[in-house]
Amino acid sequence: MSSGHPTPPPADESDLHLAEPTLADTDDDQEDRGRIGYGKNERTSSWMLGGVLILVVLALGVYQWTRGGDDADTDNNGGSTSVDVPAVGKQAPDFTLTTFSGEDITLSEQEGKVVVVNFWGSWCEPCKREMPAFQSYWESAPADVVLIGVGGKQDPEDRSRAFAEGFGITYPIGRDSGGDGVASGSIATDYTVTFYPMTYIISPNGVVSSLVIGEMDENDLKSYVQKARDDASEAPSTPQAFQSRREH
Repeated sequence: MSSGHPTPPPADESDLHLAEPTLADTDDDQEDRGRIGYGKNERTSSWMLGGVLILVVLALGVYQWTRGGDDADTDNNGGSTSVDVPAVGKQAPDFTLTTFSGEDITLSEQEGKVVVVNFWGSWCEPCKREMPAFQSYWESAPADVVLIGVGGKQDPEDRSRAFAEGFGITYPIGRDSGGDGVASGSIATDYTVTFYPMTYIISPNGVVSSLVIGEMDENDLKSYVQKARDDASEAPSTPQAFQSRREH
């Protein structure tokens, strides 16, 4: 007995062919694909490539920091006057920072001491995590050690002050507001600061002993400070302990 619905005609072979999976749809094809966005890792492959590119950029940046001090400016007589980028083993550019308490601290006046120059920003999460360690170290720091906190110029003054006050910072700390740059102050420019936090440990003879990119703890500080002392004791005396800060 008929149900009232016509029986569909048998499918043509061409229709059956269209229903079959295409070459691009087969599992084997996805397994073999090497292009980004395909295969088993299609959702993560683009992120993986991005991560590789970031690592390459970081590697180039570290290379530039470690070799930048070799590229020197020359005066009219062809002699070397200063270097563009402070790097390990090179003289640290001099600077003066006006602290939040209204006092000026000058790097060259700290000669004979280990100086830890920490570049920070209120937006920086690793900076927030390491600030208590810096303050804790400062509270019992040896007499031959000075900590200087240099806040980013892109931070508004009130936010920078609130950040330092919130952590109860008592070591010299202020905002790098000099220079003509909008995002980078004169100190950060001289020290080629492109990441936060970034910390230079300067030996008593004014030479950069270590450059640390990233978060530090109290044990790190003790270790790097001792290294700076050792570096100074092993280094020959230099006629000029600090470079004059370059004008911008």
